[in-house]
Amino acid sequence: MDLVFTTEDLEPSKRYAAWQGAIFDVYVHVDVSADKLSDYQGFIREARFGAVTVTDVLLSEQRIARRERHIAKLDKDCYYVEFVQQGKINVLQAGQTLLSNPRVGAIFSASEAYDLE
Repeated sequence: MDLVFTTEDLEPSKRYAAWQGAIFDVYVHVDVSADKLSDYQGFIREARFGAVTVTDVLLSEQRIARRERHIAKLDKDCYYVEFVQQGKINVLQAGQTLLSNPRVGAIFSASEAYDLE
């Protein structure tokens, strides 16, 4: 996998803003919020297999929201399949909540509003 973004070499005060930009570039437009902005850490690695892109992501605790205003500028029509290696993520979409953790994966659509917590 190729490293496409890391906060490692950035000043701590610039990491969170850089992370937000990386999310937009690699994935889709969303709102990203986090409580601990001063020591934000993350990386994105990716491998491409034709139309399929696989990413490996390390991220600090955050909340991600994709809303109608983001979808109106749909930059990618895709699904995400998520497998968590450590920790947990709540995926909220279409009135359903899925808890994704190292034992349970999740799939969700970028064409519909969602929250990741």
